[in-house]
Amino acid sequence: MRIVIIYILITISFFSCKTENKKLEYKSGEWTINECVQPIDAVLYSDYIVLCENRTNSNYTSDIRFENPKRIYAKTKFTVINYYTNEIDTLFQNAINRNGISELYVKKDTLYAFDVFKKSWLQWNNKWIEKSPFVNEFYLEFEKSYLKSRCRLIYEDEKYFVYSYDHGEFGAGVLFLNKGNGKLSGHRMTCPTSVFKDKNSYVISGNLEIYKTMSQLIRIKDPDKLPVVPDDLIIYEKAATKCDYGYQENLAEYLYSEILHKLPDSLQLKLRSIQKEIQDFNNREDLDFDKRIVFEKQIDTLFKFDKNLEYLFDNSFWYHDDETQCYASFIYNDKLLHILGDSILYVTEFTNNEVIKQRDTIITYNIPLIYPISNWQINDKRLIVFNANWRVDTCSAVNCLVIDNEYIKRYNFK
Repeated sequence: MRIVIIYILITISFFSCKTENKKLEYKSGEWTINECVQPIDAVLYSDYIVLCENRTNSNYTSDIRFENPKRIYAKTKFTVINYYTNEIDTLFQNAINRNGISELYVKKDTLYAFDVFKKSWLQWNNKWIEKSPFVNEFYLEFEKSYLKSRCRLIYEDEKYFVYSYDHGEFGAGVLFLNKGNGKLSGHRMTCPTSVFKDKNSYVISGNLEIYKTMSQLIRIKDPDKLPVVPDDLIIYEKAATKCDYGYQENLAEYLYSEILHKLPDSLQLKLRSIQKEIQDFNNREDLDFDKRIVFEKQIDTLFKFDKNLEYLFDNSFWYHDDETQCYASFIYNDKLLHILGDSILYVTEFTNNEVIKQRDTIITYNIPLIYPISNWQINDKRLIVFNANWRVDTCSAVNCLVIDNEYIKRYNFK
């Protein structure tokens, strides 16, 4: 194993009310590990970075959700890196190795893994035992709903379970399940990938790559003030025979329309005027797409009028040329910093809702950004894992990035 440690001292100018220059010291370390890994999930647990790997013969990550899970996860194993020695810990790695694992979770400094054969969660307590990290009655009820099949848990705190809702061409959004009353509320946005709690608000990163790269970074001040998702769009198990599951396809559109319905009367008039212009425009034979862009931007501005929402960054509409992606956020020296990526990965801040250019960023990495495997925050640490290959059956360049307060650690697998 080759170890390379780099200490970086970068000076960056922050603006204050007195426009004084301040220096920011940021340290980073880099380690290259000559190990073939094929990760499908990763977490930070205790002193370890734990990667769950798929050892099946020929599968693409994009195909996993359409396959028989018992076949997909028949051969899984773990790779474990000690965070402090920066080496593979074979003793703990061999102790936790197990087939049939599809997902990892850490809660209250305890490691959990989902066993697809048992269809249950396992807890590591010097050995694997059947025990779930989730006992909340509303969580358990939501797990049985039809909507849950399109949702992935990406964050949890004392008040909410936060889900990324993704229904492909029918839209995406962030959903908050209130632990105290079971109310599910949400907001339509580009597919959410990470959540950072900044004081009492939630900063959500969303990314999408189809025909172009799109990203959003939104601060939600009070999730309980977001539109409530009605039961006929959740479709709980007990109501499955009474509801048409096809209605779920309208969830993203429903969340979008609810925001527009809350506009004050003066803006409702403006909205109806724009919608009338769009209708007239669509009936024309000679379509002027520059005019259509104007309409899209006007609707976009009205949609963002809600004072409960703050758009820190947004290139999610097709008329944007910027293909920057926002992966995660964290606090350092009372500054809200963001991990962004285009051709490279870099850490930066925003000034007046505009990203500081790369030449002024705090730190940069040349990392293949093709497929993010994991993006999870545990206590004060943020783990992001990138795989340079869409396949899960071949070795490829895998990069683990750990942000730990004033220190950034990078692990390269080859």
